[in-house]
Amino acid sequence: MTLPSTSARPAASTVLPGIGGPVPPRAAYRRLIDYLAVRIDHGQADAIICFGSRDLAVPQTAAGLFHRGAAPIVLTTGGVTFDGRRSEADTFADHLQRAGVPPQQIVRERQSRHTGENVMFGMSALTDTIGPVRSIIAVCWPAAARRCLLTLARQHPTVLVSTVPALTGNGRRRTAGRHAVAAALAEFDRLTSYAERGFIAEQPIPPPVQQAAAQLRSALPVVDTAIWMS
Repeated sequence: MTLPSTSARPAASTVLPGIGGPVPPRAAYRRLIDYLAVRIDHGQADAIICFGSRDLAVPQTAAGLFHRGAAPIVLTTGGVTFDGRRSEADTFADHLQRAGVPPQQIVRERQSRHTGENVMFGMSALTDTIGPVRSIIAVCWPAAARRCLLTLARQHPTVLVSTVPALTGNGRRRTAGRHAVAAALAEFDRLTSYAERGFIAEQPIPPPVQQAAAQLRSALPVVDTAIWMS
């Protein structure tokens, strides 16, 4: 089984200095986000894990995978309050059920406060429910996909991990303006700082990605809603 794999006009005057000539902001952003939103397909798995977040595209994507037979169990994680009343885990589980995933096929993990605990408590909950876990499909907010992959690699290096960034509407993401660029840069920075602190596995970052991040960082003060992905 194969797992599933944005747009205002760019400002003509907004370009980033790059090696070999100016680079449009959308090109630098696309290079960075394509690296962060890593997609890995190892086929069917023991379970799907929904990493807690504010993005309801995560349970929507997980439900689609479940119905296509990607895995028999869906784990929702997150003890952080989603809407002032319910945890992220319960909110995602509710959306999964509305999308037709049977409640007996959903495992909820309500203790975690961050990605590391999503993995620690979530994998423990899965093991208690289905026994040893050998393979996982990680579904998460797109820019966090590589960090989620490396978190799993740090805590469970023998588990085979597929990653599916939760995209919206036919694989297209929202407009990528200043807020989205800043969020992507923050995720990029976490890859280094979290690895140094032992939270995630280390992985060399390709020089072109480092260059794209540096270009975007220098241009961030003038970036508006003119960056899109196509």
